Amino acid sequence: MSDDKCPYCGEHLILDSETMEYVCPACGTVFGYEMLPSFDQAAYVERYSTKRRLDSDVERLAEELFLGIVPRELRKMGRERATRVVKTLEALVKKRMYAIDWSVVREAMEVAKRYGIKVDLSSVRSEQVLNTIKTLVKAHNLGIDPEKIYLFTVKHRDLWSGRKPETIAVVFTYLYAKLKLGAEIQIPMSQSARKLVKVFEKVLIERGEV
Repeated sequence: MSDDKCPYCGEHLILDSETMEYVCPACGTVFGYEMLPSFDQAAYVERYSTKRRLDSDVERLAEELFLGIVPRELRKMGRERATRVVKTLEALVKKRMYAIDWSVVREAMEVAKRYGIKVDLSSVRSEQVLNTIKTLVKAHNLGIDPEKIYLFTVKHRDLWSGRKPETIAVVFTYLYAKLKLGAEIQIPMSQSARKLVKVFEKVLIERGEV
């Protein structure tokens, strides 16, 4: 299989950093990455399908998570219950079974940090940041290499916090153009994003990003 695409639906595969398996976010099929003796190159080998009906309790948790109900209650939960809820959120986000509300994810991540629950959503988030940067560059004819903006953005991942990928992409695209190219680009930006630009600009200048 070429270009990290699912052979069944053509969607790009996502690497699960915990299991080191490749998951198709569209059809839910999971693949292992192996060197097969009969091939000159590595191949993806199907492991199992994750596209199955969720049990009723997990469905309820999913609805609560993505309606923003659970994060308000997570702080009152014990570690065991909080772990189950947060890990459910992680699995659903990775499998793209629900639209992702990053404000909900941010609250859940704060609880995960408090209880020491290990959660990794970086691959999903990074992909969304990159795709949004590409969309921005194309939509506004910026004439900037989106990959360079992305590398600049990833370099300062510690500033991402739980912010939405769209916000991260807009803020860092603007700052890359200003600090690296000396250009003031015109792209739509919310008031909160403008405030972040001012804060991040000071930080990046202190880090020598000029």
